[in-house]
Amino acid sequence: MENSPDQLSDATMLQRLGDLERRISQIEDALHLQSLSRPVQEILPAEKPAPEENESLEYRIGFYWFAKAGIVTLAVGIALFLTFPYQGLPPF
Repeated sequence: MENSPDQLSDATMLQRLGDLERRISQIEDALHLQSLSRPVQEILPAEKPAPEENESLEYRIGFYWFAKAGIVTLAVGIALFLTFPYQGLPPF
């Protein structure tokens, strides 16, 4: 190979993938195999959707606040668990 994959442009990579697809199709035709591959355009990811500006309340609560509440709950639970061996501390 004359170029490393890091130095290739997107158009060049698409061209090479297309060439490989054609070669594989010719081999499958020669061997009378059923084609299992999809076109290159189906394999490439579509454009990423723009992030939603107005996140729903349920999403924000579930994604951010449940994690924070879980950390606080876990810290309090560990603190209470660590006080079990000490008889001088009053139970809560």
